[in-house]
Amino acid sequence: MNEMMSGGMMSSGSMWPFGPMMMLVCAALIIVAFWFIFKKAGYPPWLGLLMGVPIVNLAVLYFLAFSDWPSLRGSVKE
Repeated sequence: MNEMMSGGMMSSGSMWPFGPMMMLVCAALIIVAFWFIFKKAGYPPWLGLLMGVPIVNLAVLYFLAFSDWPSLRGSVKE
């Protein structure tokens, strides 16, 4: 009972700082990857920063998937 009130495993473990650090590293990798994807697609690369915001990242991903990319306009004839 005392362990539950004092925070459980988070307070007794020495590995807990690595969880938030790994989340930041993963978020940075995703943002950098989408930075380059948006740049190659012809959109402003700063839109990659929105990939770190929950819910907004889904909307931006759908926008990227279903819009006509400026870098491909005029080069692909349908």
